Amino acid sequence: NNPNGFIITREVPNFNPPDPSLLFWDDRLVTQETGNVAPVPLYPPFGLPSSGGAHSFSGDFGNTEAIENWTYLPTAPVVMTGGVTLQEADLEVIKTHSPANPVAGQPFSYTILINNYGPNDSGSATFSDTLPAVMTSPSWTCAVTSGTGSCSAASGTSSAINLTLEISNGGQITITVNGVLDLGAVPPVSNTATINRSLDITDPDLTNNSDTDSFPLASSFSFNKVADVASVDGVGDIINYTLTLTNTGSRSLTGVAISDPRLPGLSCLPAQPATLAPAAAMVCTGSYSVTQVDMDAGLPITNTATGSTNEQPSQTDGESVTVSQTPALGIVKSVTETSYSAAGTVLHYSFLVTNTGNVTLAGPFTVTDDRSTDESCPVTASLAPGASITCTATYTVTAADMTAGSVTNIASAHAFLGATPVNSLTDSETVPALIQADLWLEKSASTLVPNFRDLVIFTLTIHNDGPSAATGVSVQDILPAGLSYVGDNGGGAYSGNIWTVGSLAAGASASLQITVYVDTPLPVTNYAQVWASGLPDPDSTPGDNSITEDDDAAVTLTPQYSRLIVDKTMVGGVADFVFTGTPNGTISVDGGILDIIVPPGTYTSSETLNPAWTLQSIVCNDANSTGNVLTGTATFNAEAFETITCYFTNELTAAPALTIVKTASP
Repeated sequence: NNPNGFIITREVPNFNPPDPSLLFWDDRLVTQETGNVAPVPLYPPFGLPSSGGAHSFSGDFGNTEAIENWTYLPTAPVVMTGGVTLQEADLEVIKTHSPANPVAGQPFSYTILINNYGPNDSGSATFSDTLPAVMTSPSWTCAVTSGTGSCSAASGTSSAINLTLEISNGGQITITVNGVLDLGAVPPVSNTATINRSLDITDPDLTNNSDTDSFPLASSFSFNKVADVASVDGVGDIINYTLTLTNTGSRSLTGVAISDPRLPGLSCLPAQPATLAPAAAMVCTGSYSVTQVDMDAGLPITNTATGSTNEQPSQTDGESVTVSQTPALGIVKSVTETSYSAAGTVLHYSFLVTNTGNVTLAGPFTVTDDRSTDESCPVTASLAPGASITCTATYTVTAADMTAGSVTNIASAHAFLGATPVNSLTDSETVPALIQADLWLEKSASTLVPNFRDLVIFTLTIHNDGPSAATGVSVQDILPAGLSYVGDNGGGAYSGNIWTVGSLAAGASASLQITVYVDTPLPVTNYAQVWASGLPDPDSTPGDNSITEDDDAAVTLTPQYSRLIVDKTMVGGVADFVFTGTPNGTISVDGGILDIIVPPGTYTSSETLNPAWTLQSIVCNDANSTGNVLTGTATFNAEAFETITCYFTNELTAAPALTIVKTASP
């Protein structure tokens, strides 16, 4: 590889006298030159006998040593005809990579072309290439792609490629290397391939015997942030964010991290800090809960996230979510009274005012009512969403309201969002007039203890305590057994046990008298009830047969009576005895009686005398009652609830008589 070419020099040792039998060089221990550095001989030029082992000009001339030496002792000068012919091969190495921009973690390849531009064959040239450490899992092939030649190995997997190549003049050998660029590759990635000539062949151009391929690895990334909603409208709404950092370069990124001041609890995959291969991404997610401060501000919720790596400057990306403010005020109106029954009645209203929107409202909070004039609300600076206050008002019923039959009033509430008024919808409340008539019934009798078989006058009185005039009023009075209808003063209003009253003004009353005959000695109750009314009654129900309400009434009569008994005793026989007066009737058996119920008083019962019988005695068990045998009369002086028995005793009288006895014989 001497750039000055192949030189033949006759060297003569510098001894005096010179000894042509001594070698100037001994090349046995001289190795192939390296680069353009000449080899160093083992011995200095003191000469070495040829007989000591140095080779002479013989068949081994041109071996692998860099300097050829020989000993030749001509007897006369030698002339070299035609000179010395040297072989020459211009070898070239071209090394390229593919793809144009290799990516860490991805396959890439080298293509190495070794060209022989002649003019001679290359002989046994040596090729070497130590692949870069960042090319993992290498594999290579060697093939003649033009002309003729050979590769000492057709393929291999070693990172150190050392081959002996023979390439014909004008030929080409292609070495193809495939591997994967390590994820940890650091740019630039450089690699050199070298071809060395055969030792006995000159290469006229040593500048193209090596070629270095180098390529950079670009580092870059993209970073973006997205929210899953475009707007929010309430406290507690959740905004879910996705933050993605993607390696868009051709080398791995280290120290990959994402931060967001609003999202302190980011969940990332892979966990940060991370190393990202080209095209890989780190995805982080986080959530933000909307606060009342956000809603009240009304501004977009904007936050900016930062993505960073060790290799590149940090990047930021922001996301804005619109806040939708909906100020609203609600009012619910209620009234304490369920009805009114007179002008001057005061109705008491309450207004529940609630912030039904999603932003805090400011006072003063007020209520307007189309009927009231004294609306009042507590002093309140602000109302958060969902919060309420209660306002009050009153209204006094007028005569016109009584005529109208109800009072309806409409109210609305008012507040502010900043300087902007916020008004509620309206709410109304209707209070009906109490159009009713409180009817109650009372009943009395001319006497509660009439005599049996006397007349009694019942007085029915119906009252209307209002507040309204009643219409269609009727009273039912069904006379029980033991009481017989005699008459009434209703002029036909009482018929079929029903007293038709008709209309009855508030505060008014009406009465009916019914005369009855008491034909029972037993206590008897007469019950009456309000049978119908055109208006409701606040404390009773017409026609419900109740005995405990104020629209029913009853009177119990306890008739006074006496019991009179005639008890007949017959001595000596039996006969028919006829009695006149009270009691009266015929007794035909001994011990027979006449029994009668009568009103208290004085009564007589006389026996019709029978000539065949003698009235012996009349005895009464009451001191006030007497018997007269001569007249055959018993006098009963009967008091109420008294039973008097008078005993009559008669004896059969003996009288003259004829007796005839008749007999017959054959």
